[in-house]
Formats: sequence, C-alpha cells, structure tokens
Amino acid sequence: MSYLAFTRNAKLARQSVESMSAAARSLAANRAQAKPSEPTDRQLRDFRHIYDSVPWNDVEQALHSSRFERPVLPTYSDFVDHAASGQEDLLIAFKDLFSKPTGRHAFAFILAAFIDVIVALLAYAAGPVLFGNSEKRWFAAGAALDALDSQIFVRDFLRKLTPDPRGMARVDASALSAGERQVCLLLASKELAASMEENGKLFYMLSPEVHDHLLESSGVVVSI
Repeated sequence: MSYLAFTRNAKLARQSVESMSAAARSLAANRAQAKPSEPTDRQLRDFRHIYDSVPWNDVEQALHSSRFERPVLPTYSDFVDHAASGQEDLLIAFKDLFSKPTGRHAFAFILAAFIDVIVALLAYAAGPVLFGNSEKRWFAAGAALDALDSQIFVRDFLRKLTPDPRGMARVDASALSAGERQVCLLLASKELAASMEENGKLFYMLSPEVHDHLLESSGVVVSI
C-alpha cells in the first residue's frame, strides 16, 4: 500500500519549480544576448515575451506573501523613439526622410540648400580678398630685392607677360629680374604657377587667379 494524498501536490510543485526555473534561464539568456545596438522595439518585444512567460501565480504562492507586486513593464512609447547611439539617430533620420517625408523635412532640406548657396557665394566673393594677403607680401618682397616700388615692380612684371598658344599668361625666365624670379619660384611652389620648357627656354605660366590679381591691383593704382 502507498499513501498518495500528496502525490498531486508534489507533481504540481515540481511543475511550478520547473516553469519558474525555465523563466529564470530565459531571462538570464536574454540579458546575456541583449545588445545596445539592436533596435529598441525588438528589445522591448523580446522582454515582453519573457515577461509573459513567467508564472507569476506560482511565484506569488512560492513567496507566501499577500502583498506581492509584479515588476512594472516599461512604457513602449518612452523608449521606442530613443536611439542607442548617434549612428542609430542618423539612420533613423535618413529612414524617416525617405519613407515618411513631411513638411519639416522639406523645410530642413531647403534651408540647408539655402545655407550652402550663401556659403558658396561668400567664399567666391571673398576669394580675391583672401587671395591677396600672401601674394601681396611676396610681390612686395620681390620689389624690395629689386629696390623698386611695389606698384612699379608689378607694372614691369606685367609688361613681361606674353600669351602661350592656349592664351595663358606666361613669362620668359631669362627676362626676369632677381626679385621677379623669386616670386615665380614661390608661385610655382604654391601651385599658382607652372614651369615649362619650350624650344630650350624656360617659361613660368601663371594661374588665372594670379594674373587677375595683378591686373586688378595695377588698375586700382591707375584709377587713384
């Protein structure tokens, strides 16, 4: 004979322990495999699946507590729009731009294009001003080597310029003074001029920016 009064209760207890152990293993596995780089909605769905698989009634009975409170689930709307990194923010922004464009995106695009155009125009307009700082000092130093005034030095240098077959301004190296030769060497080192040989002669071909600057500076002096 065997006493079977508690057999059913023992079986139910073993099942409760097994289900709680399985839930604990699932939670531990989720914590070990979770990655911050994963999408937020996927992390919340996985956590909700594990949360629902926990036998809360068995847990409450095992604790023998009448005031047991279940952990509160995180609010989906508080975390679904939060990115784990700046790169994820950028990806979300691009995805929204192409999949769900709104007036805000159109305004941002127009504003960015407008700013780019303004910056480009300012850079183009400031080109001659920014260009003249170093080059003016170079020509002033060349004029000092030749013991000439800067404007006279520029005028004499312009008189020596001749067009090449393509119409580019160039100067014969043999006709340069000591100061003019130093200026051409500086321009060539800064890629504002190029040296070339033709029929056994060395020429320095000036960039259009240098030529324009010299003509403008000479024209300003003449007008004054």
